[in-house]
Order: sequence, then C-alpha cells, then structure tokens
Amino acid sequence: MNGFPVFRRHNTLFFLLLAPLFAACTFDYAGPESGAQTPDMALTQSRATRYQDGRRTMELYAGAMEIYSGEQLWAAEDISFTEFPAEGEETNSASAGFLLLDEQNEIYTLGGGVVFRMGEDGMTISGDALRWDKKREFLSSTGDGGIRITDGNVSVSGHGFAAGTQDRRYRFRGSVYGTITEESGTEESGNGEAP
Repeated sequence: MNGFPVFRRHNTLFFLLLAPLFAACTFDYAGPESGAQTPDMALTQSRATRYQDGRRTMELYAGAMEIYSGEQLWAAEDISFTEFPAEGEETNSASAGFLLLDEQNEIYTLGGGVVFRMGEDGMTISGDALRWDKKREFLSSTGDGGIRITDGNVSVSGHGFAAGTQDRRYRFRGSVYGTITEESGTEESGNGEAP
C-alpha cells in the first residue's frame, strides 16, 4: 500500500535520537545470590535534556532505566521524549510503556502502548509495539500487534505493519481498515485485504 509519507529524513533521525541516551533488561534487583544479572547503571525518575548551540533540542524522561555495558543493552520503562526542532517547526514527541535497545545490532523495540506524533507531518503512529532496525532503516509492528496511522482526516489501521523509511512507504499484512473524514464531519470507511 502506498500511503501518505511515513517519514521525512529528519523524522527518521527522531527515532534514532534515543540511541545514545539509554537501553537493557530486568528492573528486578534480587541480588547476586539469585543468579540474575544486575545492570551496570540503574536510574529512576530520570530526565535528560539535550542542548545544541545553546538551544534545547530534545528531552527524554524515563520512570526507570538500566544500562548493561558488556552486552550493549539498555532498558527503560515509562518513557517519553520530545524533539524541539528549529524555531517555527512543529514538535515531534513519543511515549511508550517500555524501550529495549540493542546497541550492538542497532535494534530498538518500544512496547506497552506506543504513540509517535510527528508534528511537521501532522501524523500519528500508535499501537501495541514497534521495532526499529536502524541498519535497514525499517520500522515494523511486532507479533500480532495492531498499528494505527492517522494523518489529518485519514486513519488507517491493521496488523503486520512495515515501513521502509528510505522509500517512504508503508504496508500492512492482512486486513486493513481505513476512515476518511470529510470537512463536513461525514465519514467514509472501508475494509480490505492488503496485497
């Protein structure tokens, strides 16, 4: 399905800005005697702000965050971040119940209810979970989780979501449901099978 553009080049970077900030695994510190691995660093109720040329460019919040340096893994719960682009541009933001980041393989998994708002595009992507493969520049849903894309008066939802950021296309595997709301407030809806 050739839908509305999913990403612009700078929106792709929005997803990647999380990489240097965090990632990992358990949030349960039973101690070394339990055999469970403990993180190299653990933070709670943390907020990080990124500045560039004296201007705030991004803010990240995590309810809990763990870093496992040896495995190059990070984990965070209750996360949200906001990008503050150049003055006059719309703000991008996202939130998720959790983030798992595999630095070595450059794979970022967000779950527990994910919402991305791309201000300049006026688009929102929401769903159960999303997986970003930085090396392939590929965003996809995980498992049977549903995804909903809203762009102005157009809303499309389905399962088996995949988007290549280079070709700026997205697709759904299986059934898809869409709604177009006219300015008058009337709706036209439809179901279909994705090719």
